[in-house]
Amino acid sequence: MIDWPANPRDGMSHGRVLRHGTNGWTCMPDVPGRPQHDPMCVDDTMMKWLMATLAGKKPDIDRVGLSYMLMGEARQGQGATPAKDPSQVKEWFNVGPHIMVVLPDSAKGALRGINQDLSNNQPYISRLSSTDVATPIWVVPVAKGGDRIKEEPAK
Repeated sequence: MIDWPANPRDGMSHGRVLRHGTNGWTCMPDVPGRPQHDPMCVDDTMMKWLMATLAGKKPDIDRVGLSYMLMGEARQGQGATPAKDPSQVKEWFNVGPHIMVVLPDSAKGALRGINQDLSNNQPYISRLSSTDVATPIWVVPVAKGGDRIKEEPAK
């Protein structure tokens, strides 16, 4: 588990390790300054994508990467220039719990033509950056915006 760096644009390598894991997944607490809790866990491939994307670089993905945000997230709309200060964001979209998939560069054309509307609770594609090198991810909701996933005891 790592903490977000003081400036997320510095890249995740500047994040403080809170607890070492052993399974190849990295989890992060809430993104600072957002109006709701939105922790996220990512596998090694998705971490590579995240670090490169936040640094404005091409990620060079060679296999499928996965991540999940089971509390959902509050985010800016599609195509919005990411605000350096979250308190300056005028409109937040509350996206429900979801998984995210990044495809290898050789397969990212498979996402062409998929929904880009993050407000209709349907799978959509997204980019964290508006740069030409941004690699899209496929976001698949597992519950509606505002919903929470509840743990049910085994029967």
